[in-house]
Amino acid sequence: MSKVNIPQKKINVLISFGTRPEGIKLAPVIKCVNKQRGKFNLKICSTGQHKQMAKQVLDFFDVKPDFSLNLMTENQSLSSFSSKLLSKVNKIIVDANPDIVLVQGDTTSALLIALSAFYRKVKVGHVEAGLRTYDKDNPFPEEINRQIISRIADLNFAPTISSFNNLLAERVDKDNVFLTGNTIVDAMNWAIEKIKKSSVEKIESSKPFSLLNSRDKIILVTVHRRESFGKDIENICYALKIVASKYKDIKIVYPVHLNPNVRKPVFEILSKIDNVILTDPLNYDSFVWLMYKSFFIITDSGGVQEEA
Repeated sequence: MSKVNIPQKKINVLISFGTRPEGIKLAPVIKCVNKQRGKFNLKICSTGQHKQMAKQVLDFFDVKPDFSLNLMTENQSLSSFSSKLLSKVNKIIVDANPDIVLVQGDTTSALLIALSAFYRKVKVGHVEAGLRTYDKDNPFPEEINRQIISRIADLNFAPTISSFNNLLAERVDKDNVFLTGNTIVDAMNWAIEKIKKSSVEKIESSKPFSLLNSRDKIILVTVHRRESFGKDIENICYALKIVASKYKDIKIVYPVHLNPNVRKPVFEILSKIDNVILTDPLNYDSFVWLMYKSFFIITDSGGVQEEA
């Protein structure tokens, strides 16, 4: 009697992100899933918190969302954003009909997508699981977001031994925790290789590189987090002003976030200093190359710290 080959059902996967760091860290995951199309049907959702900046990452890594949301309004509260996202993402989960939803990190959108999947009894995988400070206000609201996601997730992909152990200490089933390393390493290696092969000359002919020379010691600055608004950003800018006036041989390059709470104090304090270069947010490839060329980086971004 001849053997009958029964085709294996493909797993429907929905990967969702909204911020630039999420897009960067999930790009290698998307690439890996796409290479195994015999096993997976992949759908991608962009929730759009960093719409302009995230698009640069998507274009660079050739990621094309199947669903895109436009939820951001100026100075909107977390509760307003959350209510809009939760209502819209439910329809996406119904339409995509995933067997599993993958979210990354600790954004409010990651939490709400995981929660929506849970409400519909869809499995959840959490990339970069287990990071903890155990201080609910630091980082805010990310610490609580990621703790709740860990209660929801069926599969937890921990980037470090300490995050792996945090999950075990919280009684997450060891069979559902996987030590994977940080996908930012894969993304950065991929990005640097791609830039070196195709776009160094183009990048270095544009700002801010056209305002620099090969001998400049570059300090790259990024500050954008909600908890840095107000006095913290002002104090950072005054400190940068002191550094710039004391050390004329350095160039401080600051791609300034589009949020008015960031731009107003930064331009008021730093715009007239000769060795401080303020730019709009850079394309992803230019920002990666600027990190690669810098000798020192000052940032409140966890993602940039990891990339550096």
